[in-house]
Amino acid sequence: MSTKSTLVLVVLCFIGLSNANLFGQVDNQTWNGVQAVFPLENKMKIAVKPIVRTFNNVVEYQNSSIDVALSFPLEGQWSAAILWREWFVPEQPARRFFWFDINNVGKYNFGTIKNRLRYHLALDIHDRNDPDYVRWNLHYQFPVKGKIIPFFNIETWFRTNGSNKVERMRYEPGITWKIIKDLKLSFVFRRQETVNLDPGSKQNQFVTTLVKTFNTIKTKE
Repeated sequence: MSTKSTLVLVVLCFIGLSNANLFGQVDNQTWNGVQAVFPLENKMKIAVKPIVRTFNNVVEYQNSSIDVALSFPLEGQWSAAILWREWFVPEQPARRFFWFDINNVGKYNFGTIKNRLRYHLALDIHDRNDPDYVRWNLHYQFPVKGKIIPFFNIETWFRTNGSNKVERMRYEPGITWKIIKDLKLSFVFRRQETVNLDPGSKQNQFVTTLVKTFNTIKTKE
């Protein structure tokens, strides 16, 4: 399948979702980030990503955060990562998350399948109690060649803390654009919905990330 025909398919799916009351009674938000990736020896990587968010139909600043991640390969198609996020919320104390990931990647004739299992640990700091989750992300990348690669994610959030049930879902069609070597731009339309909660909530999140990969950092012997 060519890039052009795949993009047409993605647009048609998006139109179909839009007709399913996708934008009715929903807050539209943006997540804008810039990520710097620093490869290390032995295929390890360090990534730093600040993010700025808006809400209330993208007209108000909501919050910002910074992510720091260390990823490293395991055996075969497996890898792992440790991530830290610090939140900066207006007129509220800071929030702090740690994530622990296990990843698997499989490449097939019909596309690339990535599975990520994440333990989402929210530290209870500054008298603020945030929930913890086990998150499963299923990523499908279309088998196309070129600078623009379409993909689709589904992520399930299973809450722990005594709740022990799925409380959030994310649906994410998107594209990655390889601008030049070591520089790419990703755009994701994220539909986020709560489940098993009353009252519930729904958001449309437009997520844009510019990613720059630098030269490998060599460790001293």
